[in-house]
Amino acid sequence: MNAKTAYDIGFQAGNDALNAIEDYFYGNSEDHVKDSLLGLLVFLMTSSYALAPTPESAEVLISTAQKTALENWEKGKRFSTKQI
Repeated sequence: MNAKTAYDIGFQAGNDALNAIEDYFYGNSEDHVKDSLLGLLVFLMTSSYALAPTPESAEVLISTAQKTALENWEKGKRFSTKQI
């Protein structure tokens, strides 16, 4: 498996998680979606620290993800079906 395939699997897992959150709270307050997204982000970052060999390598991974997410947003790639 190459890095792009592994990335795509992780990206799809995140998309599936967001869809599950949106489905669970469909028709309810958007605040609940935000709170759930916060929980998901904390889980992912905690997992990054737990799986990385050093805290610094986890921070590089998290910084890279944040930079890529901002670049996607700036390019107009919005993945949520609802505004958060």
